[in-house]
Amino acid sequence: MLRKLVLFAIMIVSAKEAVSQPMQLEYRQDIEMYHQDWTIKYIQNDLNPYDKVLYIFGDGKLGAFAGLLDMNCATPRNSSWIWIGAGYTTRVPADVIDLARKVYC
Repeated sequence: MLRKLVLFAIMIVSAKEAVSQPMQLEYRQDIEMYHQDWTIKYIQNDLNPYDKVLYIFGDGKLGAFAGLLDMNCATPRNSSWIWIGAGYTTRVPADVIDLARKVYC
């Protein structure tokens, strides 16, 4: 009985966390009279709850970007890019990463 109660409590906490964290964020970077739009999509990481895998896509004045970021919430300096699309040279601004860290960590 106690085991079932614990599993039920974990399910409730997990459901509450999923609802409180949006699956997608949008950020607009102003560049003079132009802009760069950034989209951050959360990909659940069941293997390590302290790491969040994010798909980050940018398009606009600076060009295009697509990549997967393994964001380590416990130790930010241990975050790393898992994949960056071929040919993309645009850098992701710190404001985009900071927004993702505020929402998902």
